[in-house]
Amino acid sequence: MTRWLQGFLVLGWMAFFTASCGGGNSNGGGSSGPDTSSLAGTWFGVYEYAGSSNTLGSISVVVSSHGTFTYTITGTPNAGSGSGTLSSAANGIWSTDIGGTSGGFIVDSSFTPAHAAFAEYGRNYAVLQKGGTALPSVLPADIAHPWNGSGVYLSGPYMDITQTFGLQLTIANSGTLPFSGSQTPGGSFLGSLPSQGFMSTYGLVMGTVTQSAITSNIHVLITQDKGFAGYWACPQGTFIYPDDCGFGALR
Repeated sequence: MTRWLQGFLVLGWMAFFTASCGGGNSNGGGSSGPDTSSLAGTWFGVYEYAGSSNTLGSISVVVSSHGTFTYTITGTPNAGSGSGTLSSAANGIWSTDIGGTSGGFIVDSSFTPAHAAFAEYGRNYAVLQKGGTALPSVLPADIAHPWNGSGVYLSGPYMDITQTFGLQLTIANSGTLPFSGSQTPGGSFLGSLPSQGFMSTYGLVMGTVTQSAITSNIHVLITQDKGFAGYWACPQGTFIYPDDCGFGALR
């Protein structure tokens, strides 16, 4: 599924947060920031770094009601803490400033968000659950069911949105967890999530997906309640990041 894997997939009713790399979209934080009261609170989930090596850990994010947040990562070579700001933009899209690196923070509802997926240009990824307390401990049966979503195409180091689309897929609870689905526009795709790709404690599932004769590696991260999934996917072999890759969320 060539163009699916080149998009940042989001559910149709999600709010999408995309980063501004310290540019003009930064709000400077503090009380001058936007009203983010619906996001305020503590979010917890699994973190993956997919740069020179794949490493896993946990992440906690605390969001204020005035557009600022802090985060703490544990259990990986990238363990540490930091902060950032959120600022509003048109058409339900939010911008973030996270230490000068472009990224995205996607939530499952603009009004009462309970889950989020995060990705950034530095190849750091996470899924989070508001009020979550533990890593998910995922089994194959937990993800073997229909999923629905929508997506966008991204371009360049600022991860600019260029187009949106819809998709649906179903994962079968057998063998290598085969899945199939369709993208509108874009056509059908096939893939699998074999057992050797399961890292149950962290809720990471790895596999492949193929559309129009192009095969890509896909990593899926699951929230504690197993009701929300975020993922990234990049073509096998040489590719341009992020233009040839995809990141997103399904429910």
